[in-house]
Amino acid sequence: MSNLTVTGLVLTDGAEIVPVPAGGTNVTFQNKLNSGASYSVTIAKQPAGFTDICTLSNGSGTAGSSNISAISVRCQPAQAAVSTFAGGAPDHTSNGAGSAAGFRAPTKITVDVAGNVYVADTHSIRKITSQGLVTTLAGGLIAGNADGVGTAASFDYIFGLATDVSGNVYVADYFNNKIRKVSPAGVVTTFAGSGVQGKSDGPAAVASFFGPTSIAIDSHGTIYVSDSQNGLIRKITSEGVVSSLAGSGHFGNVDGTGTSASFGSTLSIAIDKSDYLYVSDEDNNSIRKITPTGVVTTFSALIGFDHPGGLTLDVDGNLFVADIMNQQIKKVTPAGLVSTLAGRGPGLNTDVDGIGIAANFYLPVDISRDTSGTLYVVDAGANLIRKITAQ
Repeated sequence: MSNLTVTGLVLTDGAEIVPVPAGGTNVTFQNKLNSGASYSVTIAKQPAGFTDICTLSNGSGTAGSSNISAISVRCQPAQAAVSTFAGGAPDHTSNGAGSAAGFRAPTKITVDVAGNVYVADTHSIRKITSQGLVTTLAGGLIAGNADGVGTAASFDYIFGLATDVSGNVYVADYFNNKIRKVSPAGVVTTFAGSGVQGKSDGPAAVASFFGPTSIAIDSHGTIYVSDSQNGLIRKITSEGVVSSLAGSGHFGNVDGTGTSASFGSTLSIAIDKSDYLYVSDEDNNSIRKITPTGVVTTFSALIGFDHPGGLTLDVDGNLFVADIMNQQIKKVTPAGLVSTLAGRGPGLNTDVDGIGIAANFYLPVDISRDTSGTLYVVDAGANLIRKITAQ
């Protein structure tokens, strides 16, 4: 007996599926089995994360009969509950649990496979356990360019983070024009970039960057970098060879392949399970999409965004966007449909927990997702890390 899937539901017993219409109306199923046995349709798996929440009404009847009781599914949008996960202490550099910790200028966020959250806090990387305990993993208060262990290492404005399957954190070190690597024990090394401002490809130690702002890692361990001031998306192989995947090297808004494409200010990149890249093109108020071979298209543009920032994806290919100046978190389906997941909208400049659009963000600049579907948001205006869970 094969399973059929619709809107996150796994249905059994050979039912013919009628797609769920918008607005949560009922869906009926007609049985196509040829035997005379009675049948039922059951839910084997509920949708996870911020997809529709669906309930099933079972019916019964004889296969092949036109006299079958209705079987229906009703789907309603999941509600997004916004809460404060960490931050709020008067001392913006203090470590501690939850609100006892402080942040002074957080910019980027990522989550590892164990559920630990890492935050780029100006010149340091803060680690938050799944229970909300904040510590400093590496770096400190003063800008610098030193490899080393923990607070003996230094960075000069961290503007991008990503973790690999081993728990290493990769850092876009903006003013040092380098990609740095931090082990789970806090050992900092330079992974790629000579430190000289430029856009040279080649071995990691001699390649150059100009203002890297974001990092993503694909299923093969290849690292992608938003090289913002060069207008390029760069690629670093597992052997440490740097090349340019897409971008002309000049600012613009042109779709195309490789060097024929152009971007505005690229604040964030994210990667899906098929290794397609998504780029938040802030200047052009658009989300761009790049295939593994460097073909650039516009995935979602203009309507609904005002300076899109951080991006993250769920297992179903839904994209979540930190829409900075709209002070909202947006959801974009694989078909490109944009909706507001959380945040009342612009103008309030405050942080308020709540459900959906009853919540407020001050300046949501980045977003990441854990394996359970929980979203974490850097609310830079409030120096807080916010958390969004499905209700």
